[in-house]
Amino acid sequence: MRDIITSCCVSCLALLCVISPSVGKESQDDIPNLLFILSEDLGGQLGCLGTPQLQTPRIDELARSGILCREAFVNYPVCSASKAVLYTGLYPHTNGVMQNTVNFFKPASELTAAEKNNDLYNRIRVPDQYPTLIEKLKSAGFYLGVTSKVHIGPNEKFPFDFYSKATNADVFRQFLNDAQQTKQPWFLMYNISETHRPWRNGDQVKLTVDPELVELPPFLPDTPACRQDWAEYLDSIEICDRMVGSLLDALDASGERDETMIVFMGDHGPCYQRGKVCPYDFGLRVPLIVSGPGILAGRVTDALINEVDLMPTFLDLLKIARPSLEHGVSLKPLWTGESEKSGNDYVIGEVHHGVQQNVPGMKERAIYDGSFQLIYRENTNRLRSVNDDLIQFERWQNRVYREIVARKLEFPEAFRILSEIDNIKLKGKVKPMELYDLSKDPWEMHDLVDDPQYDEHQQRLKAALVDWVHRTKDTTIKLGN
Repeated sequence: MRDIITSCCVSCLALLCVISPSVGKESQDDIPNLLFILSEDLGGQLGCLGTPQLQTPRIDELARSGILCREAFVNYPVCSASKAVLYTGLYPHTNGVMQNTVNFFKPASELTAAEKNNDLYNRIRVPDQYPTLIEKLKSAGFYLGVTSKVHIGPNEKFPFDFYSKATNADVFRQFLNDAQQTKQPWFLMYNISETHRPWRNGDQVKLTVDPELVELPPFLPDTPACRQDWAEYLDSIEICDRMVGSLLDALDASGERDETMIVFMGDHGPCYQRGKVCPYDFGLRVPLIVSGPGILAGRVTDALINEVDLMPTFLDLLKIARPSLEHGVSLKPLWTGESEKSGNDYVIGEVHHGVQQNVPGMKERAIYDGSFQLIYRENTNRLRSVNDDLIQFERWQNRVYREIVARKLEFPEAFRILSEIDNIKLKGKVKPMELYDLSKDPWEMHDLVDDPQYDEHQQRLKAALVDWVHRTKDTTIKLGN
């Protein structure tokens, strides 16, 4: 099939199944497959999460069949770094991926000399000593597939068997057919890019979401351009929902639904100010749904979940030994009903600016306890990394940036927030700390850091952040060191 690469022949895999009794589905009947659906730049916006004017019936159906995690967070709000946390169970300051790297979508054996010598590929990568989820699954005898992108390196640590640049139900059916031939349990990382800018252009197509009816985040001015942009984002989520539905239908038709664990998740918040590349709630909060064998059905949990928790959880569920160094906790007791107390006291976000440019940049950390979030920064006068898709209209169709800049006198608060994100170009002043009560202020519009009645919360969260710095050996910031 077009756009499909297989780097392992079926005959070799079949031979491996014969040689090793630990490999092969017939000897691992109680080990489920794992379908991981990762939707890019998708924050906490779904029908089942209460987003106005958004219809996601197939994802909502998946949530009803399993467990919906309403307080789930990535630990770094950009693609490569978020994937690295998922694949290593370690925070970015340890796992080595502290910004986006290159996407060499191929087996390691097919990298060219120029690709192997690429600066970003060599600087932003997972160190050899930390096993990845893909390496662990490979050693356990899983057949491994990925669609659309890998976007993390080195490629040797991500030994997928099946690659497809295309992402659709036909590709999924081809993967299922190939996996069934091997008689191995399988893992597929199914990346959905439709929620990543550029979205469908409302000037050229009729969107499924009416711009006149959407409710804008309060940091976006209520203008036709911003309404259209937000509607285009929601429209992309509805496209994602239909893609998820086609996967579920194909899985049902294959007869493997009952033996497959399904995970649906966003890799970080959407491409807006305070979303992507920003440690605000809008950047770190993501949807997380898990369904399948042994997973509670029809449950909703508000337990605090860090992305670093996922690798130890999957390894526990798949009965694979966990690495000696972990930053996360296993959520297996929570997801299977063994305990309702599993989870975390806090969730943590970190952002390292200037890494791609290889220059000293701003450092950001965020800590959230289920109600209050403290954001801590160092080097606030230095570069803050801003992705092109947060700025450009020509390639990425971001209508919001230019709209706010053009109308900054009319919407000064929106411009102030935008200028803090693009601080060098727009000369924004960035505060060293911010404090928000998300129980009353979910969009973080009212900073409480200078309000003395909230000093106790500020000091409590700062002390917890210092403890986290010590426990995870974060030497990249001065706090606590």
